[in-house]
Formats: sequence, C-alpha cells, structure tokens
Amino acid sequence: MTLPFAVIADDGNTRSGNTIVAKPGVLPRIEGMDGLIVLLAIAAQLFFEIPALKTAQSAAEIILFVVLSYACMTIRFGVWDAALLALLAVMAIVSMMINDLAVLLVGVKQFGLAVLCLIYFSRVRFRSRLIFPAFVISVLLIVISRVAPAIVTPLIQISRSPEFNESRFGGLFLNTHYNAYFLAVALIYYGYRVRLSGAGPVIIFLTGSKFVFVSYVLNVAARFRVVRIFTRHPRVMLFATVVVGAALWASRFKLVGMLNTTEWMSAYVILSQAFDPQFYRLVLNPFPGDYLAVVNGLQVSYGVAQYTNEIGFFALCIQGGLVLTVAYLAVFLRYARPYRIFILVSLLHYGFVLSPLIVYMIVTYSREIALMVDTRRRAADPASVPA
Repeated sequence: MTLPFAVIADDGNTRSGNTIVAKPGVLPRIEGMDGLIVLLAIAAQLFFEIPALKTAQSAAEIILFVVLSYACMTIRFGVWDAALLALLAVMAIVSMMINDLAVLLVGVKQFGLAVLCLIYFSRVRFRSRLIFPAFVISVLLIVISRVAPAIVTPLIQISRSPEFNESRFGGLFLNTHYNAYFLAVALIYYGYRVRLSGAGPVIIFLTGSKFVFVSYVLNVAARFRVVRIFTRHPRVMLFATVVVGAALWASRFKLVGMLNTTEWMSAYVILSQAFDPQFYRLVLNPFPGDYLAVVNGLQVSYGVAQYTNEIGFFALCIQGGLVLTVAYLAVFLRYARPYRIFILVSLLHYGFVLSPLIVYMIVTYSREIALMVDTRRRAADPASVPA
C-alpha cells in the first residue's frame, strides 16, 4: 500500500517528503526512529573527543546499536546486504576464537554499527535537519579559532588532543581530520544543490587537513567533462592508473625523499609506508586482529619521530580483516557513486568510512544527488521522459 501523493522509487520503495520508506520487514516502524539514529551518531562522535564523557559515549553507542538493530528488522534486506551481514557474523565468530574479548568488542562495534547503518539507510532515505546546523556551527568555530582563538580555548582544554587542537582546531567535533571529512561530505552534496563559487575548497583548506582537502578537490574535479573521460571509460582509467602507478614505483625513492620536510611529513610517512612491503605482510590478514598490537609492532623511524600505521585502508584491514573490509567497501561504494573518488583517496590516510554519521550522510546524499541529476537531465531533455 502506498502513501498519499507518494512516488514509487526505482527500487520499489515508497517516497514521501523527506523519507523513502522501504518495503516492510518483520517489525513495525517507530515514528522518529530515523532522527534518533542520526542524533545518536552525532552525539557518539562528539562524546568520543571529550574524555570526561567517555561513559556517555559508550552509552550512546550501545543505544545506537540497539536502535539500528531494531531498525534493520523493519526493512527487507537485499541480497548484498544479507551477504555482508552474514560475513560480519562469521568474522565476529572467528575473532571470538582468535582474539581477546576487548579486541572482539571493538571490531564488532565499529564494523557492526557501520554495516547496520549502511544497510538501513540504503533502504530508508531520511534527510535529517541536524546536519546543516552542525555544518554551520563547525564552520563558524573554525573561523572563530582563526580570528579569536581565545574563545575556543575552553573547548580545546576539554578535548582528547589539546596540543593538536591548538595547532589545528577541530571544529564542532574537536578532531581536525574527522571534522574536515564531515564538512567535505556535506559540501560535495551542497555543491550539487547550489553553486558554491569556490567556497568548498576554501572551507576545507581552513580546516588544516591536507589529505581531506586533496580528496575533496579530486572528487569535485571528477565532475568536469575532461576528467569524466577517465571515470566513464574504465579501460582508459585502468590504463592511466597502471601508467601512473608504474611511474611512481620507478621513482618512489626520489619522490619520497623530496617530501622529507616538516610541512610534508604526513605525505612522506604515508608514501614510505605504501612502498614498504612489511606493512602489507602484517596488515593484509583475512581475519580480524588486534589493531594496537599490530601497529605497535610497526613502529618505524622517519627522521627524528616514530610513526605507526598512517594508512586508513591498512587500519580497516587489521580491525575487520581483509575479507570483511573489501566486502564492506564494495557494498558501500555501490551506494556512494558521487563520493567514490573522495572515499578511495581518503583511505590512503584518514578514511572515516566506519563512522555511522558519515555512512548515513554519504548513502543519503548519494541518492539525493542521483535524483537531482536525473531531474535536471529530464528537464533539459523532455523527450527522454516517458509519456
């Protein structure tokens, strides 16, 4: 049964206002459940960066896990969704047999929340009214930290990383890289809705997260016609990737050496690890492992400093195992077409693809972007609209 004035989406779901209601599952839907999920996701991330609120963070994550589990029972799973959930269960059992309880719980929590959020919001599209205010507040805090840093000092003092926030203030989420990632995901969506006139790169640049800035710029550049030659022709893109990869490998030592400066230290460490075989041997394990134990064994000296793993994809492979990581990313990218370049590039450093808030935003905005692009295409070419 469809709702009044609703439009049936291409996947058979029912669309009405801000929400696309999925085909019914086993349990009945609860009013306000979708908004609660987004609110809990935001709260959990905010509490994580404030050590004094550690208990509140754990409580928020537990409630979020319970609500998401219930929510997933109100929808009908697709084949890929069911397979991903089954793989998560198998890997949890394997982790139970080979890892300590703490390692098991961390892995299940991180991948579990991400998988449940991905499955649910790929079936139920809900546009939260909390995202834009959070975006505005975060941008304002970054601007304030630049012009009147004393105002944000109390926030810096209660954060998990006061020294880092002193040099690069982390905005609303008190985490430079996460905050930049959140803003970039929102800006990619807003860039499809309105003309940003170059404001997007400026905002991300002000966050101080270089890698998120590069990921964002490359994702935006992919919309231009010249770049789309590569994205629309897989063979051309594959050939270009092989050529660039071979060139980088041939000149890897020279390239890495050029980046051995204080300003480019992050890129220096990332490329050094990307070209270091020992990292691949240790992290590309098919089964979940103890992240802290593995990265502590990867302590490598770069200049005067000690660095552990700096590559986001490697971190996912340790926490969930290579099999679950690849399966999760395959399903996630399936629902995140406008964000694929951003996600893949960001995984070379800080890729927050397991954050429930980020998963919700990317999956929801990807569908909204597809609808906007389709609407504009139909408006530009009325002949393409079926009679």
